[in-house]
Amino acid sequence: MSPSESLTQRVVELESRITHLQRDLDQFNSVILEQQAEIKLLNTMIARLQGRLSELADPPESRNQLEELPPHY
Repeated sequence: MSPSESLTQRVVELESRITHLQRDLDQFNSVILEQQAEIKLLNTMIARLQGRLSELADPPESRNQLEELPPHY
C-alpha cells in the first residue's frame, strides 16, 4: 500500500468515525431535549399537586387555652 493510499484510507476512516459521532451526538441531544420537556411537565404537575394539597389541608385550629376545660371537668 502506498503512502497516499494509506493516508486516504485513514482520512476515510476518520470521516466515518466523525459521521457516527455526529449521529450519536444528535441522538443524545434529542433525548436530552425530551427529558428537559418531561422534567418541566413534572415540575408543573408537582406545583399543581402542592397547591391542591395546601387547599385541602385543614387550616391550623386557633385554640384559646382559656376556653378549654381541663380533662377532669
